[in-house]
Amino acid sequence: MKKRILFLLVPLLLLSGCGGHDDASEPKTTISKSQRPWTDGMVFSGAMDSVPIHSALLDSFPEYFGLDPAKGLDVIVWQMAPSSYSFGLLEHSETQRDWISRELMALKGASAEQMREILATYAVPEEEIYIIPWQNPISSYLPAYCVNYGGEDMDAKGEAYIAEIRGMLFG
Repeated sequence: MKKRILFLLVPLLLLSGCGGHDDASEPKTTISKSQRPWTDGMVFSGAMDSVPIHSALLDSFPEYFGLDPAKGLDVIVWQMAPSSYSFGLLEHSETQRDWISRELMALKGASAEQMREILATYAVPEEEIYIIPWQNPISSYLPAYCVNYGGEDMDAKGEAYIAEIRGMLFG
């Protein structure tokens, strides 16, 4: 019996890391202006000369770094449940993307906090960051901005939803 308990307990201890995770001890990487070639010719105020980010964030979402923000950035947001928001990042497109395109289906979901940190590495004004709500086809959850309970102004609901997302990302 003791061997069986020990056999079950050891994997749990290994998976749990035997303690808490201290985010402050995580190594940080600095992305300098020279690593952001799209910023050539832009004027930065001191803090934007280099932006420290957690290396784990860079490891988890490498596809969200090094995008060309010349035309702006599209933050794609989708929900899997009422309080479960996921965010992806693409270069801005003037044309509407096919809602089940490979490009959208390949997005990795970052949290609002993670996306806020990712966006901070770009020298892009907030008005050039476009919030694009997306109904992810693998989600059965339909966000409230998509549901018309009768006579509601759907454009106003969509604008309110985008304002809520902007609040999450830009405070």
